[in-house]
Amino acid sequence: MHPRLNPEWLSVLDCREFSGLNSRLMDTSKIIDALGGNKAVMESTGLSKGRISQWRNGERVPLPWLHFFLTRLPQYSDEIQAEIDAEISRKASESEARKEAAA
Repeated sequence: MHPRLNPEWLSVLDCREFSGLNSRLMDTSKIIDALGGNKAVMESTGLSKGRISQWRNGERVPLPWLHFFLTRLPQYSDEIQAEIDAEISRKASESEARKEAAA
């Protein structure tokens, strides 16, 4: 088995290697389009074109920005809230894995 697929390693891997996992619950491109597209999101958030493109291409959207999306797009609240819940769960799992590794 490849070391990256070893279950012992899954909890400590850099999650960016599995960036596609983010889009399971939320279609980030649909959310960005609903906000008016890349340019509108750039203007309303102050983020770079590159950052918005990274989100479109499957990189995990940070929790504060998920909350931002939630306040701007109540019609997608179920999708966005599911992503927020998954992100909180992921962070808790990572924290627990770090504690276990340090013990």
